[in-house]
Amino acid sequence: MTSANDLGESSRQVIILVGEFASHEVCAVEMARTGMVAVDTEATDAYGGPAANHSLFSLLAEKSGDDEMVLQCLHAFCKLLQAR
Repeated sequence: MTSANDLGESSRQVIILVGEFASHEVCAVEMARTGMVAVDTEATDAYGGPAANHSLFSLLAEKSGDDEMVLQCLHAFCKLLQAR
């Protein structure tokens, strides 16, 4: 049985991985294009991306009480913005 703590740790690891992928230009473009960071459901649906409740932005809002998760999400956003 998976505990809530295990799920939290898995989420953190995925966000760290997303931040690392975001530092690569091609990955960052694809992440943005598919709606991984989008808030607009229509924009994500147009590209077959994740639903808005699975975007990086919504995860940041959902986990606002978890300082480490907020830090990892912001790190991923920064990497996306820095991609050339």
